[in-house]
Amino acid sequence: MSTGPMASVLLAVALVSCLYVGGARTLADLRFDDVSRAGKGLCAVVVAVSIAQWIFPVLGTWFARDPVLVRDGQWWRVVTSAFVQSGGVVATVLGLAALVVVVPVAERAWGAPRAALLLVAGQVVFGLASTFVFTGASGAGTGVAGAVGALAGSLVGVAALSGPPRRTAVAAIVAFAIGLGLVVADDVRGFALLAGILLGAALATVSPPRHERLPQAWRTAQRVPPQV
Repeated sequence: MSTGPMASVLLAVALVSCLYVGGARTLADLRFDDVSRAGKGLCAVVVAVSIAQWIFPVLGTWFARDPVLVRDGQWWRVVTSAFVQSGGVVATVLGLAALVVVVPVAERAWGAPRAALLLVAGQVVFGLASTFVFTGASGAGTGVAGAVGALAGSLVGVAALSGPPRRTAVAAIVAFAIGLGLVVADDVRGFALLAGILLGAALATVSPPRHERLPQAWRTAQRVPPQV
């Protein structure tokens, strides 16, 4: 992850904006109790391997995203790079905390299968972009930030099609503007956020979330047809 303080602040604001769009208004809305077993298991594995990496640094060698090795045929590194973190202890803790915060909100909005699909798709898109497009960009290191950013961004994507109330729309615009600004600043995590918005909008078009999963404030203005 980039060590630029301004980029970190902007990413934090974007994350909070995405969570607000997803219906998280208070700390009580970030409860992990209702997360699916698969979601809890995935988070547990990512946290466990990330901690184990401090004890066994060789894990980084095995799993990290190395553009040269990926282009040489080791494609699994695009996905496994989410399980090992770069940027030091602080960046690791913040990245893992973001994962644990975003997953409950995303699962509540999308349901476990769609949330898992978006998380994996976000990691793949982020990994490929870091390998082939933003090879020297800020934020292109190994870690879970890309997948988390894409999953959070997907909440903005579905909101764009659902006609949320004004305050939610403002939060969505803030998240989009930050993503665009980071891309202009050559920070690949901004691309992950924008990719998540597009993925969320696309998924909401072909397989919209159930009406009851959307935040209460959205429902009266919802334009996405409820899934049956």
